[in-house]
Amino acid sequence: MIGFDLRSGVATVTLDRAPVNALDQAMVERLSALVAEVETTPDVKVVVVRSARHVFCAGADITMLAGFLDEPDGARLLTQYAARLQSVLARLAALPVATIAEVNGAATGGGLELALACDVRLAATSARLGLTEANIGLVPGAGGTQRLAAVAGRSRALLTLLGGELMPVSAALAAGVVDEVHELEELEARTNTLAATIAGRSRDVVVELKRCVQDAGTARGFHTELEATERLASLDGTQALMKKFLNRDKAGR
Repeated sequence: MIGFDLRSGVATVTLDRAPVNALDQAMVERLSALVAEVETTPDVKVVVVRSARHVFCAGADITMLAGFLDEPDGARLLTQYAARLQSVLARLAALPVATIAEVNGAATGGGLELALACDVRLAATSARLGLTEANIGLVPGAGGTQRLAAVAGRSRALLTLLGGELMPVSAALAAGVVDEVHELEELEARTNTLAATIAGRSRDVVVELKRCVQDAGTARGFHTELEATERLASLDGTQALMKKFLNRDKAGR
């Protein structure tokens, strides 16, 4: 359903529910358990979310949603599901380590919300992305409206949401919804290279860089940079890296 592998500081979360990784309640609970594992595992420096299927994730299981609405309190049940997924994705977004979504195919509805909850989104040229809930009379309820507006701007977000269409990856790249686009056969290698680079850094640097960027644009942003600088500069590892750099620089002269 969702695989998990941890090695060399990289935690890989692999969506694998036939046929299109639709998110039912069991999938959401499994994702929650994996986020909890990362939260309590100090060895993790980066999380990669990828798919074993030909799509990244088709979002919420529509059959499940329809089943909710067949019940007398269906609206409440559907809202509870959305709230649970929203909570899990908020925890994913708040992880102190770097997170990468490898979007190998379609990412729709909750699938795009999952990708948007990650720090970096790398996509295949064949990927299509969108929040199409308006087509079934709903709104994205797991953070999609908020995160899409944050990366793409309000006007572009509304155009996408109201249109209910999937964006080609070129449009997603231009809007900031994805960060890089690669041929499908090259995508996994690029993801692995980036993850390995991040995993090669000290966890302290990863944590502090993410904290600084999260505070960007707030009243604390510049102060957070100084706090991070002081904390990192006091670490033996930082001092050793600086000495190594200086010695290499001198040797090259």
